[in-house]
Amino acid sequence: MDITKKMLIVFLLTILFVKSSVHCSDSTLGVGIKQNWKKCFSPAPCQKAGTQGCMEFCRNISFLLFGECTTNSDQCCCVTKTK
Repeated sequence: MDITKKMLIVFLLTILFVKSSVHCSDSTLGVGIKQNWKKCFSPAPCQKAGTQGCMEFCRNISFLLFGECTTNSDQCCCVTKTK
């Protein structure tokens, strides 16, 4: 009977640990906190080829980023767009 109680406690603690780990992680698919990310860089990509140059610059960093030129091509900002 003691083995069953010990196994039940281990099983419940394992479930609690896994649940808290998934809940706090943003790397799991479809679970986590959705946040927009934005980082601005030099104006060179915007001055060279406009918004398309900024888009290509950001896509070289990560496939999930989109490029936006700020007003008057002051900076190239890479942003994530969430649904």
